[in-house]
Formats: sequence, structure tokens, C-alpha cells
Amino acid sequence: MIPKSCILEIDEPRINAIYLELRSKIDVHEAPNAAAVMSRVFFEMSVDHYLATFKIKPANEHLKSKAAAVRDDMKAKGVDKDVLSPLNHALSNQGAQFAIDLLHMYVHHRRFAPITTDLITSWDNMQPFFEALWELVK
Repeated sequence: MIPKSCILEIDEPRINAIYLELRSKIDVHEAPNAAAVMSRVFFEMSVDHYLATFKIKPANEHLKSKAAAVRDDMKAKGVDKDVLSPLNHALSNQGAQFAIDLLHMYVHHRRFAPITTDLITSWDNMQPFFEALWELVK
């Protein structure tokens, strides 16, 4: 799901292992469910790590609130609005790619199946956000 050209420096071993699996071991075309679930795990763990690194307390412990707190901090740190736009869209639109509700459905809804091309496009749209997040954490 993650293209080989995407190089993230992740200092947290488990999060890095998930990133590497999504980048080189899980073939999104052969295992879209695994890719979808692991992309949600990667997203949440990345957000949690960012919050812990910068000692940020979100409004509550829901993923949407945590992601909004990360977005707000990244914006305050001067991250380009174009980098944050896909996350803004995902936070405000339930039907958006990488929307929190969509990520939850990949994990919790037994009749909701991910679409391979949507997973790839979702990553492509969110990749600049992940690059900026991990650059700031570094």
C-alpha cells in the first residue's frame, strides 16, 4: 500500500515495523483487509506517538479528537495547509478517504470490505501528512 519511494524515519520499533509491513510485505491487491486494518493501526499509533512526543492532551481519547489535536499542533508549527488538507477533509467528511468512521468500519464491520484502489488513493493523499508528522517527531 505504501510505495517503496516513501521513506519515513520512525524511531518507535512497533510503529516502524507496521510501516515496513505496509510498505513491503502486505500486498494491498492480495490482502486488502490486512492493508486496511493495518493502515488504521498505523494512523492511530502515529497520532498517539506524536501526542506523546509533544505532550499534547486531546479533548478526549477518541481517534477523531486525537487526530484533530495533532492537526492543530502541526498547523501551529507551520506545516503547509495543503499537507493538512486531506486530514481536514477526513475529519470533517464521513465519506472521505481515510475518514475516521471509514477506518473504524474496516476493523469493526463484518460486511464492509475495503476497495484496493481506494486504499492506494487514500495513502497517496495522506502520505504528505505522514511525512510531515514523522519529520516533526524526528
